[in-house]
Amino acid sequence: MEKVFCIIPARYGSTRAQGKLLRKILDKPLIQWVWLNASKISSFSDIFIATDSEEIENSIKKFGGKIIRTSSLHKCGTDRIAEAARILNLADEDIIVNIQADEPLISSLSVESLVSSLRKSGIIDMATLAYQSSNIKEFQNSNTVKVVVNNNNFALYFSRSQIPFYNGEKQDDFVFLKHLGIYAYKMDFLQKIAALPVSLLEEKEKLEQLRALDNDYKIKTVISSFDSQSVNTEEDFKTVENLLQMQIRK
Repeated sequence: MEKVFCIIPARYGSTRAQGKLLRKILDKPLIQWVWLNASKISSFSDIFIATDSEEIENSIKKFGGKIIRTSSLHKCGTDRIAEAARILNLADEDIIVNIQADEPLISSLSVESLVSSLRKSGIIDMATLAYQSSNIKEFQNSNTVKVVVNNNNFALYFSRSQIPFYNGEKQDDFVFLKHLGIYAYKMDFLQKIAALPVSLLEEKEKLEQLRALDNDYKIKTVISSFDSQSVNTEEDFKTVENLLQMQIRK
C-alpha cells in the first residue's frame, strides 16, 4: 500500500512578510506551529520540512523537525517539495501532502479527507481543500484565494480576485469557496507538474496550482467542514495567536 508523506515547503523570503516563518507566536516560531499541527495527523508516515534557508534550518533543528535542504532557485512550493520527494526517493504511488508553511491551523480531519480522496479514486492525481465562507471581507481580500468548481467539485479556476461575481442582491445567500493552503498529489504526478514551465496564469496570479489547470490537468476540490487561517499580515498574526490560545485552553 502507498505511504503518505507530509512535506512543508519553507522559504525565508516572502513578498508579503519577509522572514515570517521564524516570527514567534506564543514563544514558538510560525514554522514550528505548522509542524506541530501536522504531527497530529495519523495518516502521515513521516513529516519533512523542505527549505533552502540556513536560518530556517537552524530553527527546525531546535524543535526536532526533519529537514531536507533544497535549491534556492525554486519559485514555488510545488517545485521545492518535488525536489524533496526525489531526494527521499519516494515510490510513484506514494502520496505527498503539501501543507503551506504559513498554515498552522489546518484541520486534521480535513487532511484525512483529502488523503482519502486520492486513495479511493484511481483517476484523481491531485486534490486540495476549500471551505464554504460567507465572510465578505475575506472575499474582498486578495490574500484570500478563491476557487470555483464544477458539479463534480473539480476546480475550474483559482484567483485572488472576487470569483464568482457577486451582485450583492441577496446578502443572506452569499457564499464563496475559500481555498485552503494544502495540496495532495501522487508522487509521479507531482514530478510531472514540477517538470512543466511556469504557466501564464500561474505567473499572473502568483498561484502555483494554476500550472496544473493551464496544462489541462484536473484538481479535485474537497470541501472542508473547518476553516483555516493563513498568516500574511500583522492582523493575521494576531488572529492566529488568539486562535492558538483558545486551543491551548481547551
